[in-house]
Amino acid sequence: MAERRLEAAATTAVITLGIRSGHTVLDIGTGDAALLAARAGVAVTAVDPTPRLFALAEARARQQNHTCPDRTWV
Repeated sequence: MAERRLEAAATTAVITLGIRSGHTVLDIGTGDAALLAARAGVAVTAVDPTPRLFALAEARARQQNHTCPDRTWV
């Protein structure tokens, strides 16, 4: 249930901000918004303070056939 709420919030953010193909975004606290933006053809640089959560987001991106060229930890 919480995952659906997070995905709904991410969808709202992508739509509200007008994020679309050709844009470049920085996602801080990587998660569903980065994946939704990537699906829309957006170049995403993802940052997460927790290597474990970053690795989880990276794995989910790979499952959805998105490349993960940028690896950033803070």
